[in-house]
Amino acid sequence: MEEREQELQAKIEALQADNDFTNERLTALQVRLEHLQEKALKEHNSLGIQVDDFVPKINGSTEKADKLMDEGHLSRTDETKILKENQAKAKEAELSDTLSPSKEKSSDDTTDAQMDDHELNEPIAKVALLKADELQGAQSETETKQEIQQLHHELIEAQELARTSKQKCFELQALLEEERKAYRLQVEESTKQIQVLQAQLHRLQKDIERLHEEKENVISSTRNELLSAQNEILLLQDVAEKAASERDTDVTVLQEELQKVRAEVEQWRKEASKYEKEIVSLQASFQLRCQQYENQQREEATHLQGELEKLRKKWAVLESECLSLKKENSLLACELQQQEKELHNSQQQSLALNSDLSVLEVSRKELENKMGSLKEEHQRDATTLKTLLNEAENQAKDAQNEYEKTQTMLSELRLKFEITEQEKQSVTDELKQCRENLKLLQEKGNNHKMILISLPFPLAFHISTRPSRIHRPYPGFPVLVLQPIVVEKEPMALDACDGSFGSCDSHGAVPRPHQSFSMRTVVESLPHPPSRSWHHSHIEGIRESSSS
Repeated sequence: MEEREQELQAKIEALQADNDFTNERLTALQVRLEHLQEKALKEHNSLGIQVDDFVPKINGSTEKADKLMDEGHLSRTDETKILKENQAKAKEAELSDTLSPSKEKSSDDTTDAQMDDHELNEPIAKVALLKADELQGAQSETETKQEIQQLHHELIEAQELARTSKQKCFELQALLEEERKAYRLQVEESTKQIQVLQAQLHRLQKDIERLHEEKENVISSTRNELLSAQNEILLLQDVAEKAASERDTDVTVLQEELQKVRAEVEQWRKEASKYEKEIVSLQASFQLRCQQYENQQREEATHLQGELEKLRKKWAVLESECLSLKKENSLLACELQQQEKELHNSQQQSLALNSDLSVLEVSRKELENKMGSLKEEHQRDATTLKTLLNEAENQAKDAQNEYEKTQTMLSELRLKFEITEQEKQSVTDELKQCRENLKLLQEKGNNHKMILISLPFPLAFHISTRPSRIHRPYPGFPVLVLQPIVVEKEPMALDACDGSFGSCDSHGAVPRPHQSFSMRTVVESLPHPPSRSWHHSHIEGIRESSSS
């Protein structure tokens, strides 16, 4: 169908070109005729202007002609003859002018010839009148004769030009008639071809209307599909923006918490440096009063029972801390579940996006198959669809990137959860050890008369750097833990973290003066950082015991 349309359009264009060429030739010939007519009119007008210039001269010469009437009788007789001849010619010209409209109606060629004769006869009549008027003036005869001769020459030239123009007009008219005949034949052939082409055009128009209807139906269906796809894309964009905003808020909250934790860590480091200085000063005083402390051990044995009670209280505190750690672990597990749910939702969103992309690709393929014949008319729609597909692919890539980020966050949280579980297990192991040590102490107290030593006594301190086994929810918080150690023949050691105590002699003897004691301080990390009042109370107790 398209090839037929193109062939018909080519034929129509060729016929139109032929018609345009013939019309151009006709217009060119008409322009040439008009140009020749304008030239003839200009020449006649120039002759009329010259005659008008000679009229006042002739009127001025009439006065002189009266004086010379007697002298020019012979010349007047000749002039009267010439005037009569000119009048007869003028009458003939007037008759030709009156008959010219009827002749113009008969044929175009005869009218052109009569107009040229009339235009040529008018200046002759004017020249005759001028001659009659000029002959009346005797003094200006010579001048008028010269002017008349010039006018005669101009008239002869104008007549020659008119003859040549007539010949050219006849030739052009013959050419026009031949061209009109050829044009009529071409027009008849072209009308026949046009009728055939019009019939074919009607058929093609019907086919085109059908195609237009089908195209409009397809376009309406594609537009509906595009609108639905755009709505889905907008919904997906809103969901992605909401998820991104929520993640941004979570990130900002975590950053603020990190800044707070860093500030607290710096404060604890400063306090640790202060306590280290105080410990150094206490070590000096502690070594001086070790001997005094050996004498006071008997009196302080009673205080150890109170310290046992304190240790039991601490054990209860540790149990409460274990419960709190369990609660924190449960909270962390809940957070993990929430994040896994969010991951699952993001995965579902990514799957939905992938399904939407597959649906869009399938629809794009179907549209390409349907709109193969109408590609030239619907290239713009195809470009818009491609841009929408690119945007959807970019959104899918963004969703995949966010999914990967959430996976990394999940892996980090899992690592933290594993660390907390390990620390929890370590705490439970330490609690078990404490319980076993307490049982051993109770058995030793029943079998042997134990002399217990209180914790806040002046001993030699030093900072140990061994790794701690205590749970670290905030790693890096430095905390001082006093760790007394008693050195004897049968060494007695007390560990504040393990909860084990060593005894004196097997018979309950008091340690001798040569026996030495030392206190170890360990910078550890506890689940809850101790307050300043706790540190100051313990340090003041140590100073009081050292002074006593």
